[in-house]
Amino acid sequence: MIRQDAEFRRFVESQLVWDRAMAQGIAEAARQRPGAVVVGLMGSGHVIHGWGVSHQLQQMGSKAPLALLPWDRDSDCASLVPGLADAVFGVAEPPCGHRLPAAARHQARARGGWCADRRGHRRIDRRTHGAAQG
Repeated sequence: MIRQDAEFRRFVESQLVWDRAMAQGIAEAARQRPGAVVVGLMGSGHVIHGWGVSHQLQQMGSKAPLALLPWDRDSDCASLVPGLADAVFGVAEPPCGHRLPAAARHQARARGGWCADRRGHRRIDRRTHGAAQG
């Protein structure tokens, strides 16, 4: 069933405007710097399946960009389907040495994967089997 309510339509319209604005910014950066690699960092909803910004760039006459998508270790691998992105990279644990908000520190401790020291800096509490060391 496709949603037709006004709230959902406003959400979709705002996403389309945002996708177009990001695409225009990327296209302008590429135009101003011929031959340069232009990188846009955005949420996965603007990237997956070539929808969003990629679609807008192609509508503006640009080549289809490459999409690199982070993949959390807790995500369902059944969602890794052809066309989702050009590549995915694993995200096992957050990097060390960064400050965390109190709620994130609590959630981290509850998950047991990592926690924060007294100053709020991240540190690895345990390593996941097979996780990259570093």
